[in-house]
Amino acid sequence: MGVALNAYIERGIRLRQERALEQWTRTDALDSGPLCSQLSSAVSRWILYGTVVPSVPTSSGHRQYAAHSMPHHHYRPLGRKPRRKMSSTESGGSGTSGAGDDGRSPSPKVSSAAGSRRTPPARRRPRDLQRTSTANSSHSSAGSITSILSSLSSVNSVSNQQQRRQRRIKRRTGGSGRTVPGTASSGKSGSESKAMPWFGMDIGGTLTKLVYFEPKDITPGELDQEARILRNIRRYLTKNSAYGKTGHRDSHLQMDDVVIRGRRGSLHFIRFPTSEMLSFLKLAKSKGMAQLVTTVCATGGGAFKFEEDFRQNVNMKLAKFDELDALIKGILFTETHNKCECYFWENANEISSTKKKFDFSQPYPFILVNVGSGVSVLAVRGPDNYKRISGTSLGGGTFLGLCCLLTGCETFEEAIQLATKGDHKKVDKLVKDIYGGDYERFGLPGELVASSFGQMHLQERRQSVSKEDLAHAILVTITNNIGSIARMCASNEKIEKVVFVGNFLRVNPISMKLLAYAMDYWSKGTLKALFLEHEGYFGAVGCLLQFNGELHAQVGDLLT
Repeated sequence: MGVALNAYIERGIRLRQERALEQWTRTDALDSGPLCSQLSSAVSRWILYGTVVPSVPTSSGHRQYAAHSMPHHHYRPLGRKPRRKMSSTESGGSGTSGAGDDGRSPSPKVSSAAGSRRTPPARRRPRDLQRTSTANSSHSSAGSITSILSSLSSVNSVSNQQQRRQRRIKRRTGGSGRTVPGTASSGKSGSESKAMPWFGMDIGGTLTKLVYFEPKDITPGELDQEARILRNIRRYLTKNSAYGKTGHRDSHLQMDDVVIRGRRGSLHFIRFPTSEMLSFLKLAKSKGMAQLVTTVCATGGGAFKFEEDFRQNVNMKLAKFDELDALIKGILFTETHNKCECYFWENANEISSTKKKFDFSQPYPFILVNVGSGVSVLAVRGPDNYKRISGTSLGGGTFLGLCCLLTGCETFEEAIQLATKGDHKKVDKLVKDIYGGDYERFGLPGELVASSFGQMHLQERRQSVSKEDLAHAILVTITNNIGSIARMCASNEKIEKVVFVGNFLRVNPISMKLLAYAMDYWSKGTLKALFLEHEGYFGAVGCLLQFNGELHAQVGDLLT
């Protein structure tokens, strides 16, 4: 009779619990967020079993016991609970249990035949344990919602800590999968904000510029954990000055003791022809770079053109940044870390002309002339205050293309070498060829070019010129055009400093001196042509800084 009555009571209790659970799950009080899902699951367990059973061990502040009605009915404590003297009600096994004064979840009470002593859980019969747990949960209230939330908070805290620890280990050791760089969050150290290696790419129409940040503050622990692939990449990039037949590292431009996102290291500057992009991707794949990162920061037109090639060949995405914004940020950042970055040419029209350092600590306003494949001219009045005011399609790409067409050279370096040995006066028509001397009325010297390639309509002149003369004439033609546009823009904007950058000026002192002389001569000394040591790498530097959230941390604060 007693057994049948107990079974009848248990069925009634179970039916009431199932109805309560059904009513709970039908409510619209909770959304589908992760915390609400955990809360719903916890309340469901509370209704059915009278306890919250977290998936991970809880802290000592939340001591809970779980009684499962599973096939083996294990009685499992999830936290150590100090012994206390039991009340007579508890020892009798018929009292009700509720939440304690400290807000903890009530623990199921186990009846004992011995009266004052509990029988060890391992010696209890599973059926008695299940009956006792169910009965106590039915006599208790639905439980304090505060205790449920407190338990969930503890679970979330432990889980989040474990996830963060696992992410840090993966980033430092290479892990089993690739780390996807995310946006840098404030308050995080550089080692936690972005996965190594750090690159910035400026994919231009003719040349691709790559900046690599090599960390120097690697601790012994990091060195032990550093992935083999990452070490190989670092050694390959920093120990070589040439990569294949066309890739080069400009070691003379290396910047040491640079701090980015709290990490101290060196910046390395690498370039290769954009036409060799597929070869670069094969090299990156062979060195294992694709196993470390899934996103590469890039700027320039090639960031759009080669996006699909990056995805198909190395399964990488290109995080694209504005070209002009990256250019300006890169210039300002580089100048603050290299006090000898900016210079001008003294006595530019003379053989004995020399480079002189220029103090660029107060840069604004200035005209920025970026000479790449084409030319863009910007008026810059602040780190975020600039506009494009002019440009031309006749730039470095025009010079190289015409040189290859007329002289048979293959590279920019070959074209410059030819130009240094030539004489453009055998190709161009000068003022003195027209007027017999200076045109004094308008102050035009006789050596001034009146018509570029103006002598080439004569057959005898065409037969007498050399490849070197043609290369020099092409260089003077492109440079004079750029100088004229820059001078007019500076005059219109009423700005006296004109800064020339871009890879057209690399290993090209002829153009720099021509620009410097033209700016000074035609402005009667009011305009000054300035140049920067790192020439065409500023877009890649600015791209790297933006990807690592370094926009104003070191640039804006120092230069505004």
